Amino acid sequence: SDPGELFRTCFAFSSLPIPKGRSAAAVTTGGGWGIECADAMEMRGLELPPLPKPVFEVADAILPKFWSKRNPIDMVASPDPFDYYRILEAALKSPEFDMAFLLGFGTIGSIAMPSLIRSELEAAKEISELIRDTNKPIFVVDLLGPSQSAASRAFIKAGVPVFPSASSAVE
Repeated sequence: SDPGELFRTCFAFSSLPIPKGRSAAAVTTGGGWGIECADAMEMRGLELPPLPKPVFEVADAILPKFWSKRNPIDMVASPDPFDYYRILEAALKSPEFDMAFLLGFGTIGSIAMPSLIRSELEAAKEISELIRDTNKPIFVVDLLGPSQSAASRAFIKAGVPVFPSASSAVE
């Protein structure tokens, strides 16, 4: 019933590879988005398997000692946008994951630290290239959307749809 949702779904089917299975990694700026995504995935029959050792090791080397240590990966509001890239790269190169969800990327620069926007744009480009390099989709969620988020605009320009919520991305 939402024309915007229909447009985003069509954009996703036309621009992203179809996942080969139902297992996903979720990388979030904060824990709340991870919970929302996990709940939506469970209702739709998608799986959040445990982190394989190589992915765990990459995340553990980057994140503070108190990170969640599981999937969804709570980035604890990491200000380095390339940390998101490194963890997504490890996850998508892992055979345990068929897709990834990236939730909240770009909001730190758009809301709290405008000095990060340039780095976020560079990282968004590299994250977009992971889709082609791995032939696995990344579903980007940014509640700010393209009107308020430079990172969202960068993803869309690179052919990656951006969803306003975890539930719409999971759908």
